[in-house]
Amino acid sequence: MIPLNIIYLPIELKDREIEGKVLLATYLINHGYQVLIGQQWEIYNQLENFPPGVIFFKSTNKIHYPAMRKAKKLGHIVIVQDEELMGHTSIQAYNNAFKEEVYDICDYIFAISNNEKEFHSKKADKNKIQIVGNLRVDILKEHVRDIFFKERVRGIQEKYGRYILVNTNFSAINANIGNIQTIFDISVRAGALDPQNPIEIEEFRDMIDWELENVKQIKSFIQHAPVKFPHLNFILRPHPAENVETAINEFRGIKNVYVVREGSHVPWTIGSEMLVHTSCTTGLEATICQKTAISIIARENWLSNELISNKVSLSAKDYSDAIDLIDKSNYKLHSHADVLDYEDYIYNISNKLAVLKMIEFIDSLNLRRDFIRFPKITAHERLPFQKHKCSISLNEINSMIKKISYANKFNINFVDNEVTDSLFYLK
Repeated sequence: MIPLNIIYLPIELKDREIEGKVLLATYLINHGYQVLIGQQWEIYNQLENFPPGVIFFKSTNKIHYPAMRKAKKLGHIVIVQDEELMGHTSIQAYNNAFKEEVYDICDYIFAISNNEKEFHSKKADKNKIQIVGNLRVDILKEHVRDIFFKERVRGIQEKYGRYILVNTNFSAINANIGNIQTIFDISVRAGALDPQNPIEIEEFRDMIDWELENVKQIKSFIQHAPVKFPHLNFILRPHPAENVETAINEFRGIKNVYVVREGSHVPWTIGSEMLVHTSCTTGLEATICQKTAISIIARENWLSNELISNKVSLSAKDYSDAIDLIDKSNYKLHSHADVLDYEDYIYNISNKLAVLKMIEFIDSLNLRRDFIRFPKITAHERLPFQKHKCSISLNEINSMIKKISYANKFNINFVDNEVTDSLFYLK
């Protein structure tokens, strides 16, 4: 049976995914497709009740394998992309993301780059691999980011004035879902860690030590930089997987330091004077947005050495060095390298759009253009952590689609329907 012209766009983490997925949804609607977009858990729960179509999976870790297998068995076309591979350059990162099983489970792989396609081509049929880029890069393009973020940037700057953004990524030692053992167990379930492999166990321990050193550097930076630059505010944004209360308690009482984690990090980056991070992909995103990024690399490991973010950010050996770089920079764009030099690792880092490549491929599938009467479902109760990760209102979806449509002169009269909590059927 040929699947129907309905595209399923599951979202796990709203703050990272919503803009890119709604951008894709709007272009799909404009091309005559129907879309189910929203929290991934109910899509997975209801696969047998939904008409067969094309379903996107944003991660290739083993936690998603049961849903992939079920979707394929039910006649869906399964497309996978590991969105978190953006900005990674090493074979080790690719091996961590893609296990052998995934090649049998999926129908197609949406590769972020030529480099990733070469990796897959040694393990799968080349026709199964499509180079499309990454939606997270699309939303950083100036004409796209203005649609989503211009008003939010203005509001942030009006509230906080001139500020330096500090992004942290301590998701193992400061997790919001448990302790280090919890993260270890999740890594095993996801297939990112083999508990019987001593090399991988040692790498996990090294990662913990690396995060501990990074915490030490960020603490020292926040204790000293606001004193050095009293005319600036400092916004500390913990990673979405971190316990934000840890940072709030740590830096309570410093008058020009604010711990904030609301919505996407992108408008906070755009509105900042510059970004300080510790080997985080947001350094790459800042550079694409023409903002200076400084990476504090006090302790190197394989990850810090292979990230594009650290190749385009200014490099500081410790918190004091980072403060000196800020002092010398005069807040103008500085970079170790041009991001366009990394097109082999991110297809759409220049003027290309991933959304157009994705739709070009979907058009080639020749899906059946039948009318779909979407079924009523009995929804499952979501767990608190699932609601925390992805809660979306109909007004949010509606507003974003209208902005994208207006900016692109799409003549769309779309019908929207909230199927259940944070899940929407659009046509």
